[in-house]
Amino acid sequence: MIYYSAKEYKKKPQILIVGSGPASISLALSLEKKKVNCLLIEAGNLEYNSKLQETFKGDSNGNFNFDLRNNRIKQFGGTANVWGKRCRPLDIVDYYKWSNKKISLFEYQEEASKILHVKNEFDEKILNDNLKQIEFNYSKIDFSSFYLKRISKSNYIDVVLNSTFFKLNGEFGKFKSADIIDNNSKIKYIIKAKFFVFGCGSIENSRYLLLLQKKYKQLNQNLPIGKYWMGHFKTHFGELLADFSKLSILLNKSNYLKEGDTAAISLKHNYIEKNKLENACVYLEPNQLSKNNFNKFSKKLLCIAPEYTKHITNLFRKNLLCGTSLEIIWGQKTIRENHISLSERKVDFLDIPQIEVICNSYSEDLDTPKKLMEQLGIYFVESKIGRVHFFNINNKEKILWEGNHHIGGTIIGDNPLFSVIDSDLKVHNTKNLFVIGSSIFSRSGHANPTFSIVQFSLRLGEHLSKIII
Repeated sequence: MIYYSAKEYKKKPQILIVGSGPASISLALSLEKKKVNCLLIEAGNLEYNSKLQETFKGDSNGNFNFDLRNNRIKQFGGTANVWGKRCRPLDIVDYYKWSNKKISLFEYQEEASKILHVKNEFDEKILNDNLKQIEFNYSKIDFSSFYLKRISKSNYIDVVLNSTFFKLNGEFGKFKSADIIDNNSKIKYIIKAKFFVFGCGSIENSRYLLLLQKKYKQLNQNLPIGKYWMGHFKTHFGELLADFSKLSILLNKSNYLKEGDTAAISLKHNYIEKNKLENACVYLEPNQLSKNNFNKFSKKLLCIAPEYTKHITNLFRKNLLCGTSLEIIWGQKTIRENHISLSERKVDFLDIPQIEVICNSYSEDLDTPKKLMEQLGIYFVESKIGRVHFFNINNKEKILWEGNHHIGGTIIGDNPLFSVIDSDLKVHNTKNLFVIGSSIFSRSGHANPTFSIVQFSLRLGEHLSKIII
């Protein structure tokens, strides 16, 4: 059922979840299957509200100075309202070292695919010892509107809109209730529950946990809340001159130009580990070369491979030469200095401290794309498909930050000195407080995070349904 104010809500849910984005909704759907009552607390309404959006305001420092009001939406459905719908699960190399306890996500892949309405087909094709071709799929639904209708009819899922989480009440790591503020009246309401879950986005998860830790002294003061914040880098790193007939066969995408699909090649597990790299993939976006571009590339190539230049000249005349943009997306290294903190001076209209983000790149962040480009060059030469023109980017200031993917801040781990939650997604030294969303990722991988966010939520739903009895 949908409630438009905390004033209207008189129940005692078994589980209270802060947020209503894909992480929170997926958890609620999982709990519903087990007939567990839960409540989603959403600060927004059903429509975009510019006043509420201002509560995301904060200071951003470092190499990447971005407006924190963008890329996040305070509205039912959360960032699903600005979601690009591209889906792929994290690779095992991205998360198998997060904990000494085994973390398995594959068993939740089919259910995650159903929730996101995406094909459960993420094919991989081994190209050589170091590279593989990978596949992304796209969701077929408007996530927010679809699940608003679905939840409105649920007997086990409630949503309270226009209400902002303020604090938890309890002691010794066991919480009994939450203070929720009505955005319009600013009146505080208390809602009791057995378990509490933060699922309100990477930045807000850190913000509210920092509030509990720093202001209310309810969490372990040594927990690195807000630390290890990261995202993805995305930069145009080069061009590929290729025989289009061979390239299209390689990628098994003979009509991908027509359909607007994007083919991708990524690094393999062993190469990432051996070279201590982050996960990465390159998007191949082909287009037929113009005469000017052909002349420019052929002059550079003539000095290096004169015989091959004759071959591509012939391909160009037959309109079989493909110029392909190589855009690499890769994971930002997990650095403690990249972090979120609470402002000591600025608050929003509900007197909740704003946040400050420091996000910097380091020279080591260039290791991954350079290695990937080297391997692509070797592969395309050996397979006689084409030649890579590698842009020489040595300045870390030149790489771009993918502003839509906010990752880390409440990362998984076994040691409370270096992580915020354990392998069950429970906040260290608490008994009934959990976190979901991309803030829990200890490495960012390269894939869009939504699919694995849903997998982790389903995993937590299964865990909570077992311990709530």
